[in-house]
Amino acid sequence: MRGWIKQVSFAALLGWAGWAQAQQVTLDIQPRVLRLTEAATLTLSFAGMNNPPVPELANVPGFQVQYVGREQQMSVVNGRTESSVNFRYRMVPTGTGKFRIGPFTLTIGGASYTLQPVEVEVVPANGQPQSGGGNSQQLTDLLFARMRSDQNRVYAYQYFNLFIDLYYRGVNLDRSISLADLPGSGLDISPFEELRPTREAVGSDLYEVRHFRAQGKALSAGVFTLNPNLRVNLIVENSQPQRDPFGFDMFFRQRDTRAVSVSIEPWTLEVKPIPDDGRPSHFSGAVGQFDFSVQLSRTDVKAGEPITLTARVSGQGNLDTIAMPGIQVDDRFRVYDPKLIEQTSRAGQSGGVKTYEQVLIPRSEDITTIPPLSFSFFDPNQGRFQTITRGPFPLTVHPSDLADKAMVQPNEPVSPAVRKALGLDIVYLKNAPRAWVIATDSGGTGPGQWLKVLPALAVVGAFLWRRRTDSLARDPIKARRLHAPRAARASLATAEQQLDEPAEFYASLWKALVLYFANRLNRDQGEISPALIRKIVDTAALPVPLVQSLDEILRIDEQLRFGGAAPNQRADREQHTRDVADLLRACEKVRVEVP
Repeated sequence: MRGWIKQVSFAALLGWAGWAQAQQVTLDIQPRVLRLTEAATLTLSFAGMNNPPVPELANVPGFQVQYVGREQQMSVVNGRTESSVNFRYRMVPTGTGKFRIGPFTLTIGGASYTLQPVEVEVVPANGQPQSGGGNSQQLTDLLFARMRSDQNRVYAYQYFNLFIDLYYRGVNLDRSISLADLPGSGLDISPFEELRPTREAVGSDLYEVRHFRAQGKALSAGVFTLNPNLRVNLIVENSQPQRDPFGFDMFFRQRDTRAVSVSIEPWTLEVKPIPDDGRPSHFSGAVGQFDFSVQLSRTDVKAGEPITLTARVSGQGNLDTIAMPGIQVDDRFRVYDPKLIEQTSRAGQSGGVKTYEQVLIPRSEDITTIPPLSFSFFDPNQGRFQTITRGPFPLTVHPSDLADKAMVQPNEPVSPAVRKALGLDIVYLKNAPRAWVIATDSGGTGPGQWLKVLPALAVVGAFLWRRRTDSLARDPIKARRLHAPRAARASLATAEQQLDEPAEFYASLWKALVLYFANRLNRDQGEISPALIRKIVDTAALPVPLVQSLDEILRIDEQLRFGGAAPNQRADREQHTRDVADLLRACEKVRVEVP
């Protein structure tokens, strides 16, 4: 086995001159007799060279070689400094036998150096040397792997289980493994998880077996061959004795780990396309075995009242990519986008439950049914399509007795004492005098003189405050009117803290509008509706941009209430906060009344 090390040319050494010692290159391998489960160390030493680059080694027949590192040694002999650079490599044998490494020639800076051959013998793992005609032992006899699956033929988008079984005997492995060179496209394979180990007999030998499982899904039809590169860490012993670093006269063996490639046979998977024959028009790509159910929140409503439709899909298959089946209704219904409220399935995993909610609002009392919903999927076990239909659902719709019921604010009734005006004339507060006339003596007007009037000022202030409190107590309508801005500001402050939560944010903006207009108009909160606010704003003749922003806020809030998704960005929500504040500030400057 010759020519195993590439000829290395060190261009950086061409200009070297004036070395303090003769240039020399040597090769050594220790130990030269080792077991199949042990490792040897190859050392290339460069004497008289300050900074040689790392030699690049080719494949060594019978060994797996890994670069370990370099070290530099310096010594002073008879007043002369000598230095050397050593490059070390770990050599793990892959089979037993006698190996002759070298001779070979290494060229450095135009000079040639001949390295003498080294003989290395690898004996079986039991440590018994082989006779001349004995059977050789390979590492693959002690360590190999197999790949298998519960299915070798699948349909596109069908999940399958992929297993790797790692067999070993007579060797020690650590817990880590790595798997590379899996298909980069066409197959989606989840990370492998380790299962409970077992022990199996292969021929006349007993192996320890580690099992690994992953879920795969084919993304397209075709034939895929998996030939992955499986590497494990083999715990090896460096049989070259080393002196105890603490100075005792004893020797010990050094244990180390070495990554080795494990033989694994290629595995082929055939992926068939989803057939066109019998494919339903509303099939959306569901592949597996599923169940489908639908429920209504109520079946007896008034026109304009919302109905929540709950659809639930459960089973095994590509559940993570399934959307809610569409419902076919005419313009007599107002339909909102479905909203996912529950999902127990995970991306890259088969099986679980997905639950959607969708809000429908019947607009006419002549509606008698809600159309059926159908969910279609392809069953790979039977090789054909399946359709599950739920409905139609009977519905009773009564005439609406309210003009607007699209949004309902929880009613917080105002006490009768507040709702009923007392019939008293409004008493306006008188302005304070423009100036207080304070008599001073001839002693001057220093700070001490002003301190004398502070008690009088406190008495007057307390009198005015009590007068105002009594006035508001006698006039609850005015009290609510004055409380309106403060109530709205509290909800606006809450909205500013919920900018990253669209549903809660717009609910707080809506609450700010309700609290303001309910207090301003002396109404119950339940009486405030979007249509009423819009009429008030139109009557008040507020700036057009504020009115347009109000329309957008009301639309988004209604959409989120009935199953819509987040409609905009954080910057838009910040602007909507400012718009509501400007709108209420503008309402404070004009006459506001119910048309």
